[in-house]
Amino acid sequence: MKKTLTLSGTDRWQMRLVQLKSWSMKPVECLSRLYSKVLEEEVSPKQTLVLLNLQLSVLFMVFSAGGTLTFRILCCCWMAWSVRNMKQNHD
Repeated sequence: MKKTLTLSGTDRWQMRLVQLKSWSMKPVECLSRLYSKVLEEEVSPKQTLVLLNLQLSVLFMVFSAGGTLTFRILCCCWMAWSVRNMKQNHD
């Protein structure tokens, strides 16, 4: 007897979302391994995303020196929020 499995439209979309998530997390997992080697402790993918957010905020803060005052204030707030977020996720 031949067994067949038919998937509904929602099941296909769920499978595609799972595949997309696993594909998009590969660079994060690679960076996570790199951070683990550099920091000499295990770094989870969530912690990697927090570190990336902090690095981007610092980068924008440094290079916003020529921008408008509003842009510099926004970058400063983003960096402060990123530091606070990193401290909360590290504990």
